[in-house]
Amino acid sequence: TPKPAADPAMPPTSVVKAKAPAAVEPASAPKSTGPRDLSSVQSKYKGMEVKDIGKACELLKSKADEKYGGIDWEKRQAALNAVPALVADAAAAGGLTPALERLSKVLAIQLDDLRSAIVRAACEALTAVAAAHGGGAAPLLALVLPQLFRNLYVTKKAISVASDDAAVALLRAVPTEAALQIVLAHAKDSHPPARRGAAAYLALLLKTGVGHDAAPPELSKGISLGAALVALISDKDAGVRTLGAKAYWCMHARWAGPAEGLLSKLEPAQQKLVKGNAPK
Repeated sequence: TPKPAADPAMPPTSVVKAKAPAAVEPASAPKSTGPRDLSSVQSKYKGMEVKDIGKACELLKSKADEKYGGIDWEKRQAALNAVPALVADAAAAGGLTPALERLSKVLAIQLDDLRSAIVRAACEALTAVAAAHGGGAAPLLALVLPQLFRNLYVTKKAISVASDDAAVALLRAVPTEAALQIVLAHAKDSHPPARRGAAAYLALLLKTGVGHDAAPPELSKGISLGAALVALISDKDAGVRTLGAKAYWCMHARWAGPAEGLLSKLEPAQQKLVKGNAPK
């Protein structure tokens, strides 16, 4: 039986020197999740220009690589890197909303990729757009925010952390009742990380002023604010319960009467939890 060919990148066994033991990382230190070779990506596609929204959408319409009938990930990453500048050009020309409406679908597709480098690039593009255009980023909410929620329970930490950061940036920029509706819909999600996200994002939206100060927002469909808080505070996951209790106080800061009425209907153990998380 012929022997397998030696790897030319490896030196002969006889000249391999013993390496010093690698330093042991602390247990809490996250492992590196960087892309496999960004320098080669940058050099290979350094001259590649994505000059308009249409070209970007064409490159980002699939999450499959070229050998599976899609677009190779390096090209998609280059297109994602170009998104903030393309959106800025569209905004300058008075076309921000239609540009974001076109991009929202393909950005959601790329957020669903299993390659952390692609998801991080998409999240960075979203964060940059939200920071630059504020409330103008609203057309991204309907398709992008639900996918960011799904990414919270992806096992790759690089994906879940980047998605959480992008969701926070988007919600800070667009603290609308449409955003609130999406967040409340995840208060009863079957995945604990998504419910934790719902509680944390609910607190964020209440702090940033979603709704009118006169009364809690009346939502046209789905779960109500009060029902969502009750579900979160009574959740079987301890982390969700604590975040839900903290979100309660964000409601109380704006609508004390309705919040106290809600508290009075909770079980004694849940009331104790809420009171234990009161702001100092």
